[in-house]
Amino acid sequence: MSLINDALRKASQNPAPSGPAEIKEPLHIAAHQPPPRWPMFVVPPLVALVFAAGTFLVMRGWQSGRPVSAKETQNTSADTAAVRLAGDGVKAQESANGLPAKAGTPSAVAAATPASTNAPEEFPTLKLQGLIWDPKRPSVVINGKSLFVGEKVDRVKVTAIDEESVTVVWNGQQRVLTLR
Repeated sequence: MSLINDALRKASQNPAPSGPAEIKEPLHIAAHQPPPRWPMFVVPPLVALVFAAGTFLVMRGWQSGRPVSAKETQNTSADTAAVRLAGDGVKAQESANGLPAKAGTPSAVAAATPASTNAPEEFPTLKLQGLIWDPKRPSVVINGKSLFVGEKVDRVKVTAIDEESVTVVWNGQQRVLTLR
């Protein structure tokens, strides 16, 4: 309570100012200037252009890395079988007629193909890039594709995934891939 009394005593001893307070600077009226409008006309088209370019590049990258579809694979193997059959037919036709087939005919093209088409195919090249071990559902990344047990990549089926290795099968051949 004594602090309040001391403050009141000091206030009564100092005289109150008799006039208005001095103004050191004159007051200025604030003028509103609207923000520039050019960003409104330039930024949205630039954003749209960058978005369109990014979408184009992403789609182009996905298309170049897309796997061959099953229809394309079936057509290729059907064409190879047709060439083999046509090649056998040409040999039979040549021996029956005694004359070679005309150049440019499909049977002549089939006969001109090398005998290497009958060579056995090699095990596809696989690169094990990652292994995610989960006892309930393990997965692997092979050639950039995430796979689970039973799925295929390049006609190679994943049959087992262990903590450190992956077992794959292709045309009856079994291989074990490990991370190096």
